[in-house]
Amino acid sequence: MENIIKVRAMRAAGIACFLVLAIIGAWIFTTPSSDIVDALTEAGKMVGGGATYGTFMLAACPPVAGFIAYHFWKWVIK
Repeated sequence: MENIIKVRAMRAAGIACFLVLAIIGAWIFTTPSSDIVDALTEAGKMVGGGATYGTFMLAACPPVAGFIAYHFWKWVIK
């Protein structure tokens, strides 16, 4: 039973990761480059960096969403 819960939670994590990637992709392809750079720079400034920090934060979103979805779904199923 525990293995089935892990498999279902992992499936939910994959779906969450895909959804976040799709949202990021839609944002990247529909927003002008200058607006993207400005948004990433502002996000990076919030943590004491610049555009590079903002880019790393954006890149971390899919795995973080998957991690949260995995543990949330595992908690919901139990």
